[in-house]
Amino acid sequence: MVRNAGKSPLVLGALTSSCYCAGYRVPPAPIAPGQSATIDIVYAPRQLGPMAEAVMMHSNAVTGVTKLTLRATVVRNLAPESLVKESGIAVPF
Repeated sequence: MVRNAGKSPLVLGALTSSCYCAGYRVPPAPIAPGQSATIDIVYAPRQLGPMAEAVMMHSNAVTGVTKLTLRATVVRNLAPESLVKESGIAVPF
């Protein structure tokens, strides 16, 4: 859940990570001041087991970049031939 505490629309930009393993399911629409939105992030792990990946969410907020940490225990890969979009570029796995 992302909340816009500012006075102008919040525009979420690219997600970046060192693993190239995360992206938006659907590019998010701008979030109006005082409103909240659920943002779906797709995570394409490269191995099974416990994982923690740092993902940077870029936006037009005063801070510009917000660090998210994705944590998961991967028990099996449901989509071995998946594609993830990161920074507007399709990345095959």
